[in-house]
Amino acid sequence: MGMESPRKQDLMAVAKGGESREKQERAVGYLQKNGISIMSCFLIGLPDQTEKDVWEMFEYARGLGLEDGYFSVMCPLPGSVLYDEALKEGRLVETDSTKYRLFDMLLTHDHMTAAKVTELCVRLNAKWYDDLLLHQEHRRWSAHGGKKKTLFDYAGKFNVLVGFFAAFWSNEYAMLCRVATS
Repeated sequence: MGMESPRKQDLMAVAKGGESREKQERAVGYLQKNGISIMSCFLIGLPDQTEKDVWEMFEYARGLGLEDGYFSVMCPLPGSVLYDEALKEGRLVETDSTKYRLFDMLLTHDHMTAAKVTELCVRLNAKWYDDLLLHQEHRRWSAHGGKKKTLFDYAGKFNVLVGFFAAFWSNEYAMLCRVATS
């Protein structure tokens, strides 16, 4: 699930105006009740977001009991409302979408420097895995009747994630960006 943020103003900034914290919590509840594992991504560096807001988002994500989470620096893709607004306002630092990565700040920000946003991205992801990974693995183990997982099964999840994020740095992604903007 791409929740992005529990804050209404953040959801509006990424054109998810019909989304809300309450809807997110209800969806997570339904899925968890039916035994579905949930992974979600949350965005750092959205307009008007402060460092305090980012840490509150982390606590919100942790409180949901997600199977997995990822915290990414917001990347306004060409064609999105956020990209067009940033370009019009002169807030876009980089216009070459082939250089976009999930941990670089591409907009000037009123409350945080690019270095602070990158630092938060690293710290939140590290804290998520340091604090929650062992607890999550215990929950998975319990949910599967205490059966041991093979290393292959455990590593498979990370293989999928690595493959997904590798696409962002590949030439194919750069080509897709050029096609999308032409």
